[in-house]
Amino acid sequence: KSMVQENKNLPAMETYKPSELLAMFTAYLSRQEAYSHVVYLQGIYLKNPNHNPKWTYRYDIIRDEDTQTEITLQMTQKQSDELKDGNLVTVGGTLGRRVQNNGQIQLLLVVSRIEVVKEQVIDADELKRVELRRYKTQIGFKNVDSCLEQILFQGGRPKVALIFAATSITMSDFNAGINSAKSAIDFVEYRANFSNSTELSNLLKQLDLQQYSVMALVRGGGGGIEAADDLLVLETITKLKTPLICAIGHVEEKLFIKNIADKVAPTPNGLGSYFSEMVEMVAEKRNKSRSVLVEEVKKQ
Repeated sequence: KSMVQENKNLPAMETYKPSELLAMFTAYLSRQEAYSHVVYLQGIYLKNPNHNPKWTYRYDIIRDEDTQTEITLQMTQKQSDELKDGNLVTVGGTLGRRVQNNGQIQLLLVVSRIEVVKEQVIDADELKRVELRRYKTQIGFKNVDSCLEQILFQGGRPKVALIFAATSITMSDFNAGINSAKSAIDFVEYRANFSNSTELSNLLKQLDLQQYSVMALVRGGGGGIEAADDLLVLETITKLKTPLICAIGHVEEKLFIKNIADKVAPTPNGLGSYFSEMVEMVAEKRNKSRSVLVEEVKKQ
């Protein structure tokens, strides 16, 4: 039967346009009791840098102090003028939502009450880091796993730039986990002073032009590790075209750079293990694919 004939045999059904379905879902949400109660939130207030003065309302942000989770605030310009970036605030209002044309539904708080708990919770540098993280989220994180897997599966050799600290012995930790990955991946080592943000930033920019499959920042924990969170380095990372892996410090060390790297390895040793496991996994997939192809040929 043709596709047209098959469609004629389908049972009768009611069909909707996408816009109609969104309208129905919006109407359903508006009837829920949760949207009629006043809810209070406490967090760090951040102004929306992309606000358009032509908009009727502002759509700013309240961020969780501990988890970086954010919720949009729908508020008037007058309400926004009473607050500064970085204020710790308590805001009250009713839950609302914005339905986008692409089907996304954004939860927001329609603000009716505001109280400033503390004038300035985060400094200018921290605000800049928040902006960089938001920018990275908007442009999207690169899929390191998919990039390496695709090259390996097609029989190619990924080229990976490893950037180690100039005076570090991290290389031995990395080699301890790498096993046989060197047989399938070309690793090129570089050294940089992680405490010198200009030097590290310039090296990242240079390597980004050399068509590496992936770049990796590799450094153990200890003193001076916080220099990796320098604004110059962070801004450079958000603009890289090459996928970046961050294997810096120990698991428990909270570094902001981990929020904007495309992939995070817990330790240098863990990064070596990651490459080995990737090579082994792709080799297994290729063998299975080859076996399936052989069986198909035999059947034919």
